[in-house]
Amino acid sequence: AVLQAIKKALMDPAAGNDGILDILEDETVLEDVLVCACYVTCDFPKDREQPARSLKSDKDAEVRLLGRDRALKVPAACRHGVTECFFHPQSAENHSCACDTLPEAFVRTLELCPMDIRAQLVQNVVICGGGATLR
Repeated sequence: AVLQAIKKALMDPAAGNDGILDILEDETVLEDVLVCACYVTCDFPKDREQPARSLKSDKDAEVRLLGRDRALKVPAACRHGVTECFFHPQSAENHSCACDTLPEAFVRTLELCPMDIRAQLVQNVVICGGGATLR
């Protein structure tokens, strides 16, 4: 679903990628765009000393593609919007997951383990795969 959302955003005429859209049929290119240009936003609530802050960029990104003389333009909204489904399921168009978010899936899995091994288990978690590459 994330790769399809990236593809849809990059194919939008407003993105300015006409002339190189054929490359978007390759799933590895979409994965490269996800890793190089997309990120998860982070919101910090207001506390006594600091105002509320949000780590979100309003800048478009360009991803250089191997063998192409032109970069692929990734709109700012696409850069953070496509990853929101991992943490905010209401933003996902095709929500068909048993768990709402990645953190919820992790907690549900941890709760299935015996209580006396949970602390040791959490200390040995290694995050890998496509979601691990998101910054």
